[in-house]
Amino acid sequence: MNNFQALQSFWESFGVDAYDEQTVFTAGQRPAYPHITYESFSGTWEARRTMAAHLWNRSTSWKWLKEKAENIKDTIGNGITVNVDDGVIWFRIPEYTPFAQVIASGSEDDLVKRILLSIEVEFLTVR
Repeated sequence: MNNFQALQSFWESFGVDAYDEQTVFTAGQRPAYPHITYESFSGTWEARRTMAAHLWNRSTSWKWLKEKAENIKDTIGNGITVNVDDGVIWFRIPEYTPFAQVIASGSEDDLVKRILLSIEVEFLTVR
């Protein structure tokens, strides 16, 4: 599995559809709610960066989004790794950055809600 595939696998592991944030959908292909969008990038040995991901839902309540954010935080804990072809990718909760924050959805639909997640990603890979 390469780095991009590992990122996809990591986000899909939380039980909802996940999409690279650059995915383009036509009007008839819009993803169902809830879902996750995430930044997608690759790196080599000790390349470290904070990744943004977004939890999306369409509901009158924030309950699912807030519970899913806490579930992701608990799953990552002190760090979690995903194996790739030539090493691992290490996911951590950033020390000095809020992990989760409620933000505007940018949608005209008032029922669409979004939480921004910040995850530190370190590539411990040979190439």
